[in-house]
Amino acid sequence: MTDIALTWNAATGDADMVLAPSGDLQTDLGLQTAVILSLFTDARAQPGDVILNGSSDPRGFWGDLPIDPAAQGVTARPDPIGSRLWLLDRALQIPETLVRAQAYAQEALQWLVDDNVAGSVTAVATFPRPGWIQIAIEIVQAGSSYQFSFPWANS
Repeated sequence: MTDIALTWNAATGDADMVLAPSGDLQTDLGLQTAVILSLFTDARAQPGDVILNGSSDPRGFWGDLPIDPAAQGVTARPDPIGSRLWLLDRALQIPETLVRAQAYAQEALQWLVDDNVAGSVTAVATFPRPGWIQIAIEIVQAGSSYQFSFPWANS
């Protein structure tokens, strides 16, 4: 089954749909699109997370919230979408930032393993140049290995 393909644009720091030469929306098997949505949809900040821009907004994907927060027994989704990579906006380029980037990426992509989409997922973060973080992802799926790389400006 194919999905609408998203491609990452490092220059603008976002993903977008692409037109195929036929004029239709480009499609793919969904793995790259799933990774982009998992990494670059904002997950809600957890208690204790520090939001560097001074805001108190914990952000998060609106679809993860309960429909009626006042309803008894209604809770947020048990498997929220997205990552906490947004918490690294304006983070210092120090080893701790890379550790957090890798942990946030692994956390966001864990559903691929939990849902048996992939056998394993590995994330490695680097600073390719000042003000930038790059996340390299390797996904092992049915004996094949897929690599994705997503640079973005965090300053």
